[in-house]
Amino acid sequence: MFRVLGRVAPLLALSVSLGAQEAIVSRGFEHFYNLEYDQAVAEFSRAVAEHPNLPSVHNHLAQAILYRAMFRAGALES
Repeated sequence: MFRVLGRVAPLLALSVSLGAQEAIVSRGFEHFYNLEYDQAVAEFSRAVAEHPNLPSVHNHLAQAILYRAMFRAGALES
């Protein structure tokens, strides 16, 4: 029984960690889709700091930085 718990505990910790990361990313995208790019960059930067080995959070941060620059330049106007 203790062997099983020894193997399950890291998985539970990982799932809690990924759940927290998903919450940060969700808040980031909420800001992103509301054109609040500074706040989105802050949330995605926090996700990168907490999970530097996840390529997806780096991609989200880069996307928010790019769209913030395009928004400021007026390139998103239709």
